[in-house]
Amino acid sequence: MEIHADTSEKKSESVTQVMPTSTARETEAANQSMSAPAAPMPDRAAERTPFSAFSIRQKWGIVFLASMAGIFGPISSNIYVPSIPQITKDFHQSTQRVDLTLTIYLVFQATSPSVFSGLSDSLGRRPILVFCLLIYTGACVGIALTPVSKFGLLLFLRAVQAIGGSPAIGTGAGTIGDIATPGERGRFMGLFQGVALVGPAFGPVLGGILVEYLSWRWIFWVLAIWSAFDVLCIFLFMPETLRAIVGNGSIAPPLLNSRPLDLKRRCKSTVDTECLDTPQRVLKRKKYRPLASVQMLAYPEILTILAFGSCAFACMFASLTVFSSVLSDDYRYSDVKIGLCYLAQGFGSLLVGVWGGRIHDWQFARLKARLSFQPKHPRDLEGFPIERCRLTFVPYYLPIFLASVVGYGWALDKTANIAVPLVLSALIGMGAQFSSQVCSLLLVDMFPANAGASSASYNLIRCALSAVVTAVVTPLIRALNGPRWRKKRSERWGPKDI
Repeated sequence: MEIHADTSEKKSESVTQVMPTSTARETEAANQSMSAPAAPMPDRAAERTPFSAFSIRQKWGIVFLASMAGIFGPISSNIYVPSIPQITKDFHQSTQRVDLTLTIYLVFQATSPSVFSGLSDSLGRRPILVFCLLIYTGACVGIALTPVSKFGLLLFLRAVQAIGGSPAIGTGAGTIGDIATPGERGRFMGLFQGVALVGPAFGPVLGGILVEYLSWRWIFWVLAIWSAFDVLCIFLFMPETLRAIVGNGSIAPPLLNSRPLDLKRRCKSTVDTECLDTPQRVLKRKKYRPLASVQMLAYPEILTILAFGSCAFACMFASLTVFSSVLSDDYRYSDVKIGLCYLAQGFGSLLVGVWGGRIHDWQFARLKARLSFQPKHPRDLEGFPIERCRLTFVPYYLPIFLASVVGYGWALDKTANIAVPLVLSALIGMGAQFSSQVCSLLLVDMFPANAGASSASYNLIRCALSAVVTAVVTPLIRALNGPRWRKKRSERWGPKDI
């Protein structure tokens, strides 16, 4: 370096002697730029800084824990459905009044993530997950112990259960945004969304078995034990990932966000400042904005994305709602058989959850290589057509999904061979799962620093729309006298009356 610097100085002296005085300053500036090869070093050091200090195995472990927490919100709605006749009898209430427990759950399932998921963008992912799951566990125990004379208490505890179980969806999506770059985000989001959407399909199976052989109270005992074990695993093993608190994971978290292992290490280690990713960003804690998820709905492009994913989710939810009554009335299936028929959609959702995310990552890498895109920061997508990347496969699978929805209704109307609605149900689950992945990835890509709030906005729209569809689809079928309305119409207005 010293030899190079001396040579450049000699060159600059000789050049300034030959060149006119008016261009001496320009020549000197050019020589200074030539004699300063160390200037790009800070950028190279930033490029060597890992986006996340967590290994691939650790990332999968974090996503798995977040996925197991995210399953409670969706599964607690459908697992409850097989127990409605038994609860109606025990509480001496009408079916319409017992249905209020479903409506109240869906309302709070839609609204509660807007508060807690946004709070996770400020206080951290770990404390919000632990706190909400503790609320959920307590609500499950309370419902299991509710006296049959306290129907109002059952309604209240169902609302509390939704408040505790639902925010994990937005918080988990925010966790993935913390630890994964856009190029690897698909596979993690696929697992997370796959497990979450498997809940509505597998819930009736578990609920039907418990109601058939034990009691409706055992549904909530199982959920309480399951969630208690999950919250224990999160408390012991899941690290804090919010980048405003721990950076890329190399900064020791504060007491509120620490695992027992972190507390043990705090006395033995110090922060390695060379591994920090933009330290000024780490030191600045985000201000809590409780209405952030609602304010995002003011953007037309965001509202369009949410409407697309929510309509697909509502179609899936409506198909699940109708399925049990049709299988019971027309196919004469028992509760256990009805529950087993829901597995088709669950396996379809899980299949796309595992492989759909990898397809998204493959498409991102392919488009990035084609455009020779070199971001300044792993999360920087300026100049990259992320919308085109995430929506590439929508024109290909959307017609299949819509045809499956129409065909599903036709098959149930005609009481076709059970294999037909099962296959179409699986295709509906696959289409809804892929649509949910597209929306979740786009929201995290657009709002990486507010991933929890953006995911909560998606949850708000899709749960609200699902609640409306659920409330409408059953009365609509009853108004048409069920799937056999065509038969009854032909009996009344058949050839003999013509």
